[in-house]
Amino acid sequence: MRRGFLAFFTFILIGVGVYGAYYFHRLQRAETLVDQAIVEIQDGKYEEARKTLANTIAEYDYRVVAAPSCT
Repeated sequence: MRRGFLAFFTFILIGVGVYGAYYFHRLQRAETLVDQAIVEIQDGKYEEARKTLANTIAEYDYRVVAAPSCT
């Protein structure tokens, strides 16, 4: 019984770890795309920056992405 509980608990921890890594990787990728759009704006490539921001907002449904991309 104890062994089964430890195995179950281990699988839960592994699942939470994998999901956390996936979530934060997506968040980091979205932040990178917003940073890329900011660099494009600084370079004067406004249309490319608009496309990058539009695609980022469409692909990632995070408030963290929406806030910086609106400025």
